[in-house]
Amino acid sequence: MAVGARDYIDQMLVKRYAKEHANNPEDATTLAISRERYWEIMRDVAQVHLSMVKATTFIKKTFDNTSINPAKSKA
Repeated sequence: MAVGARDYIDQMLVKRYAKEHANNPEDATTLAISRERYWEIMRDVAQVHLSMVKATTFIKKTFDNTSINPAKSKA
């Protein structure tokens, strides 16, 4: 099964966008970062995530037995 332009509009679109490139390897090399920088970023993301978990745990423990938490106050 061949893939190609079947009507006039498709043919015109093929001609118009024939020289367009969606994958430019030269852009990938300019956007590449070093391994060290990658792991620095991953460490920062992990620290933020850990802080969020600690904050959520603290909030849950703090408000678990108070009337501020509507889910726990219904009895």
